[in-house]
Amino acid sequence: MGQQANKRHGVVAMTESYKAHILLVEDDICMTEMICEIIGDEYVVTTASNGKEALMVMKGIVPDLVITDVNMPEMNGLLLLKRMRQNLRLVHVPVIVNSSNGDIYIHKLSTAVQTWIMAEKSKEEELKSLIHSALRNRISWK
Repeated sequence: MGQQANKRHGVVAMTESYKAHILLVEDDICMTEMICEIIGDEYVVTTASNGKEALMVMKGIVPDLVITDVNMPEMNGLLLLKRMRQNLRLVHVPVIVNSSNGDIYIHKLSTAVQTWIMAEKSKEEELKSLIHSALRNRISWK
């Protein structure tokens, strides 16, 4: 992506200086560090360790994309996604669900708009491709 989206009368224009903002919601420090290492040069990354913390972060900012784990303490990724879809400020934000049990959760996420599933051990290029697709679709969807 690496471009800025400016909205004028519903039209999205791109400028070179903008880095998309990704909120990474993950309780595993090693996984957080790995994902930040993979995407940190291309995107602005904010982290939260659970869904409750992520919702607090999103009171101040609306990210361009959320990547969330499923199994976390306090508030899991599925409840976070449900809360986001109930919030008019966040309903349009695409979500990538990071789970080693992706197939188990697909049916639970079928009503969520713009949700992708990735295996916990996804390859670097797969993660980058999912992020790029999610952000491209978000701009088209607006």
